[in-house]
Amino acid sequence: MDMDRIAGITLGLVMILATFLLPFGSFLLPSGQPGQATLFSMVVQFIENVASGIQQPMNLLIYEIIILASFIILTAAGALGLYPLRSGVIGILGMVLVTTVTVFNPVLGFNVPSYGAGYFVVWAASAAAIIIGKLRPNARRKVVSAVTQPPVEEVVETSGPPIDLFKPLSGTKEEAQISSAEPSQVSEPTAPDLSTSLNVVEEEMTRIRAFLIVLEDEKKDNIISGEAYDRLSARLRKMLDELETERKIILNSLAEKDLSQQS
Repeated sequence: MDMDRIAGITLGLVMILATFLLPFGSFLLPSGQPGQATLFSMVVQFIENVASGIQQPMNLLIYEIIILASFIILTAAGALGLYPLRSGVIGILGMVLVTTVTVFNPVLGFNVPSYGAGYFVVWAASAAAIIIGKLRPNARRKVVSAVTQPPVEEVVETSGPPIDLFKPLSGTKEEAQISSAEPSQVSEPTAPDLSTSLNVVEEEMTRIRAFLIVLEDEKKDNIISGEAYDRLSARLRKMLDELETERKIILNSLAEKDLSQQS
């Protein structure tokens, strides 16, 4: 499992524990009395009032319904910790409802309540979940973008086979003398452009590294089995070592070519 999802699950548990155990602040309780309470205890009082059939003013009933909706939203946000971005967004929505209904209280009017530890803990956990959910997917999108870019087509120059290849084995001495006397007429294979070869090798190495990152993410997400991951990663790393050796040879050839040109 990815570290971002582990962190998301942890933050989700923090949201749930803060909602159930930590005081949210000193503001009007569903019973109609101000006091220090957790969000869970406020919801319990609201349910008890409804179950006992106590008649309540409409403005207090609206307040209690919004508190209940906030509690449900925050509980859902904590349960969705496996998906940090969604958990954080839903948690922020629940906290916005709590803040709005306590600041613009339907019973007391506009007031600034004294919030408790649970209020700030849930705010911080929701914001942290959004940050975690934003960072890791962006890194994955960059890797996928690097992998899905169309490869640069390399034009390979080829020369025809030597003329001697098609000569009969039982040639005359005159033909042999003519062929040896005119070596300039036989075309020699053209050497590849070393700079172009270096660019191609480096591009191949970059793409193999990108594939390794994607492969590692798939293993963490249980998309690929461990045995298949080990086999594929070993083959890709072997190819990477071979390309690194080829790259060093090309660099050495380029350096020798520069020295020869300077001399």
